[in-house]
Amino acid sequence: MSEKNHGSESAYQDFIEAVKLNDIITRKIKLESYIDFTDQDYSGKLNFNLPEADYKIYDKQSFKYIIEVDIEGELDNSEDRAFVIEMIFEIDYTLDGELEVDEEYVSKFSKNAIFNTWPYIRETIDNLSYRMGVSLPRLPLLKSNF
Repeated sequence: MSEKNHGSESAYQDFIEAVKLNDIITRKIKLESYIDFTDQDYSGKLNFNLPEADYKIYDKQSFKYIIEVDIEGELDNSEDRAFVIEMIFEIDYTLDGELEVDEEYVSKFSKNAIFNTWPYIRETIDNLSYRMGVSLPRLPLLKSNF
């Protein structure tokens, strides 16, 4: 990428168009349940912070993000925890063509990595809910104007 175009919106758009998602890997799933859900529905609330993506650049053509997600279930009318779920996902990308990885663009692209991972996060919660024998509220859709 020439220095003249570095940082421009059109250069970033070229970067986005060259990005190819290789893999989304679940690195960690941890569930701690503090109550017995047998024969009862969960009607508490889910607390979570929108995950952030840390990145690592492998070489001129590839990079990855590590996304950590922590979700806590509270009991109704209480601050007591019903359960805690911790997850870590790794998302691997490469660039097609002759563009090279640019750290500024990789950092800016991190919101896209979170959006790419969100369906997997939601599906993991649904699957854990099923395995726990309880119906948990679905995580909301992510919405952004970036």
